[in-house]
Amino acid sequence: VSSSGDVLGFAPEATEKIRILDELLVGRLGPNSAAVSVRYRMKNETASKVKVRFGFPVEETGRGEDFADEDGNLALEGIDPESLPKPHRKIGYCRDYAVTAGGKRLKVSWEEEKRGKADPLFRHLAGWLVSEMTFDGGEEKEVSITFDSLYAKTVHWVSDDSHTAASLFKYRLSTAACWAGPIGKGRIVLEPAGIDPGELRVIKPVNRFRKEGANWVWEFTGLEPTLADDFEVEAQPEVSTYT
Repeated sequence: VSSSGDVLGFAPEATEKIRILDELLVGRLGPNSAAVSVRYRMKNETASKVKVRFGFPVEETGRGEDFADEDGNLALEGIDPESLPKPHRKIGYCRDYAVTAGGKRLKVSWEEEKRGKADPLFRHLAGWLVSEMTFDGGEEKEVSITFDSLYAKTVHWVSDDSHTAASLFKYRLSTAACWAGPIGKGRIVLEPAGIDPGELRVIKPVNRFRKEGANWVWEFTGLEPTLADDFEVEAQPEVSTYT
């Protein structure tokens, strides 16, 4: 995690001592949002007890959603209300976010990201959902994250004509570089869920995903994630109407 000038952002703690042995990510892409689940098998590479502080990156969507639902209740169960900025930060990317470690639900706090204007690495990143967990020496533990992501999407009208931008889902696999060593093995599955399978398209990275029935699948071993591994998916193409 880099810094620019006097602007410091979220920094993980002790993640370099924990390795991701196995990762399974499933994204079910629907008409309006993507339901995402990620399951990790992690191991403490040291013989000592380790307390880890880590963050999950939250993309900007431009959709205007925030932490509260229509009744003013927090939409993210487990979020610490004291961690929320005022006014509530828009967070359409990670609705219903939940993280568990060893089957136990973890607390989550929010840290806003302010480095985007000065550092392109953080552009379009709204902030981080931050949690802590503890590993005994040499312990292996299953960690899971689930959330629902609205698509980054815009609609424009000129008189009676309209243009709806493509429905895009983005995921920053590169942030896994903060953990120890390469990811042992991984499988990423993109499933059409209520959309035309023929419209589901992987924009980047190129030549990584392969077709498996209606799904797009990427399997890897020994991956040291970089920015080139971040992926962007088009669930539905842009649509223009003219009257």
